[in-house]
Amino acid sequence: MERSNVHISLGKSYTHYHRVMSGLVCKYTPKGGSVLDVGCGLGHLLELVEKSEPSLVLTGADASEECVTNTLQRVPTAQVLQVREDFQDFDKLGEGFDNCIMAHSLEHMLNPVQAVRDVLARMKPKGHLIVAVPNPVRPTVFFGNMRKQDYVNRGHVYAWDRAHWMNFLERILALDVVEYASDEVKLFSGRVLRYAPVLKRLEITLARWMPWWSFSHIAVIRKAE
Repeated sequence: MERSNVHISLGKSYTHYHRVMSGLVCKYTPKGGSVLDVGCGLGHLLELVEKSEPSLVLTGADASEECVTNTLQRVPTAQVLQVREDFQDFDKLGEGFDNCIMAHSLEHMLNPVQAVRDVLARMKPKGHLIVAVPNPVRPTVFFGNMRKQDYVNRGHVYAWDRAHWMNFLERILALDVVEYASDEVKLFSGRVLRYAPVLKRLEITLARWMPWWSFSHIAVIRKAE
């Protein structure tokens, strides 16, 4: 995978999105259970999961050697594997996972339908798949488009607004979605938030009131028996 296709800066820190996802992983994974993070990035999410629930057995996978290295540095106890960019070598990841994560990785895949099915095949019956994708109609994108600024990461292949996201999961794939979640409605720059942290709480609250503007679309899917 080319470095320009990865929407991750090496200096990136934790965001509220990581905390929301970590909370869902811990909520839907039994103690001592196994977790697979497909597209683990720099390992922020697995690190938070490990801190919240040390009993979980963690596995990460990413197409970027740089991301694999960073994740291993953050979470030395995890098994982290490098896979092909098209994720056609899923078999090397093993199977029987209690929980799988696809956090801002599905939009990079040429065949998202098959990708979801392949990840579900790695899971135990009644296990949970937690998927998050970026929202292409969030306010920052809307105003950026008005200024004719191209926001799209060059590695993104697909995008879903909230209605199409729900349609994709429930009608196209006929999945059992047990929960939809949101993270935050990004309105303010990092500089503003440093001086007025109360505005961050406003962004988080707005996501609960107006999930169609949330930075991410998040779904928890239960695998059939």
